[in-house]
Amino acid sequence: MNKKTFGIALIAAAVLTLTACSSTYKNSTSSSSSAKETVKKTNSETQYPLTVKTYDDKGTELDQVFKKAPEKVITNNLSSTEILIELGLKDKIVGMLNPDNEVTDKYKEDIASIPHIGDKKTISQEAILAYGPDALIGRNMMFSDKSMGTISTWNSNDIPVYTQKASVSTTKQDLNNIIEDVKNIGDIFNVQDKADKYAGQLQKRIDAVKKKTSLLTKT
Repeated sequence: MNKKTFGIALIAAAVLTLTACSSTYKNSTSSSSSAKETVKKTNSETQYPLTVKTYDDKGTELDQVFKKAPEKVITNNLSSTEILIELGLKDKIVGMLNPDNEVTDKYKEDIASIPHIGDKKTISQEAILAYGPDALIGRNMMFSDKSMGTISTWNSNDIPVYTQKASVSTTKQDLNNIIEDVKNIGDIFNVQDKADKYAGQLQKRIDAVKKKTSLLTKT
């Protein structure tokens, strides 16, 4: 492995630490600049109803309308759950799908305290509805007839869905997508201050890895 390849691998490893999504991230100056612009976005109160761009299981972009800040959320993956925890929203999570792997990091206790409501391959819509969710958040591919049910099905039950842009395999992935997800979730829940703070922390970690990688590839 040459130094350039090794550097790219370091960045990829850092990003995967920030999100559990299985997407390929590309290191580019434009994505870094875009992310910083997002982090510096001026705080403002969310005006409901709020329309947010999201993606269905095939990666098609669509709009979702949140009439108010969600109070009873179900998540379908670890990364979305961790974002909510970081934004001080754990008490809004009424359930999550069973994690694919054992949680051993700083989120272990928080994740263990959240009801695990079923496996992504066998969970039924009826089981999810039993928890009375007013919003669903997580990976886009799980919103299909083979898993949790389509987004349109949930919308017919007056339940909006937010899928993480960083989880969409058909969308060009860069570092900014992680920041964008944090900001969008902050807007949905009207916790922009906390979202800005967490997005800034993530950006600093990304920039630190990029700096180290740049030094490695130049030597």
